Amino acid sequence: MRTELRKPFTYGFVLSEQELRRIHDTMVQQMKRKERDDFNSFFELRYKNGVRTEKASLDEITADNNSGAWKIQELKMALLSRNRLKETKLEIEFRVPPTPPSKDATEQPHSIQYYVVGDERDWVYLTSSQLDDRIANIKQLPIFYYGVAAIAIGLSMLIVFLAMLSSTASSKLPLGYEIVAILASGLIISGGIACIYGFPLYNFIWGDYIKTFTYRRTVGKYVINGVIISLVLSVIGSIIGTLFFLK
Repeated sequence: MRTELRKPFTYGFVLSEQELRRIHDTMVQQMKRKERDDFNSFFELRYKNGVRTEKASLDEITADNNSGAWKIQELKMALLSRNRLKETKLEIEFRVPPTPPSKDATEQPHSIQYYVVGDERDWVYLTSSQLDDRIANIKQLPIFYYGVAAIAIGLSMLIVFLAMLSSTASSKLPLGYEIVAILASGLIISGGIACIYGFPLYNFIWGDYIKTFTYRRTVGKYVINGVIISLVLSVIGSIIGTLFFLK
């Protein structure tokens, strides 16, 4: 009985050459169980400049420059049976989702999606399970969104504490506390910016992008660690200062 399964995902990903090959190997092994070697492979890329191109193999994909206007925005892989009497198909897509107000951003917000078709239900669901396991390995933690939240919180705190510094404020904290609070707000905003810069949501890590990814990740971690240490020292300093003042 014909069975098909389409499954989208909306989270970020870190797709390296190694993980790409493992996903492709999983697809090939599953197709061989059904079609032996009687199937065709299809690869397609879309770049930042909008150009789409077909590739003959994974080697051609991973040999791509993957930078600037030719930075990869979408990758599709498909395996299809050569037997026209049997509809067996595996397809997977990785992409940078379009941003609003694009219609596609609402109708197809996925970043990863696979599509499995076969004449055996067990084979379809086994393939789906194996792809789920492989995709779980490239899932990106939503640090980018934590960064957006941190910037929003830091800006809100900064506005409140700056307002308290004004002479017309009805309630005011001691000047020392207000200065520490403003500095803490700035540190939180800096940490949020570092999260956004250092941990982009969608990553095809091969070609020239390897250097970009490594540099941004290193800078992001360095700044975030510095922010955390500074915040901890600020809190400790405030506590010590308060205890010393009370004495």
